[in-house]
Amino acid sequence: MVGLTGAVGVGAAWAQRQLSLIANDNRVLETQIAAVERQSEQLDTEIAQEQDARVLLARAAQWHLGLAAPAADRVEHVTIDPLRHLSAKEGGERPAAPTLGFGLALGER
Repeated sequence: MVGLTGAVGVGAAWAQRQLSLIANDNRVLETQIAAVERQSEQLDTEIAQEQDARVLLARAAQWHLGLAAPAADRVEHVTIDPLRHLSAKEGGERPAAPTLGFGLALGER
């Protein structure tokens, strides 16, 4: 009986130790996830800033690329959903969720 009680006690101590280790690992992972999320948000902000037309034109001038903004009559605004247009063109149904998307702005002419 004493041996059984001792084995149960050792088993309980081992289980408690395992739970403690798992809890510590979870805390470390949560900290790492939070850091990655912060980095992702920071990169999203930097990307948005770099995609601004004024910034792109400034970079083109800074790097002597000889690029300029297109003339207004050379700009074509997308006024339809490109996925619907391509789907109708191919005679198929519109996919439920695209696997790859592009940030096209739907504007008015």
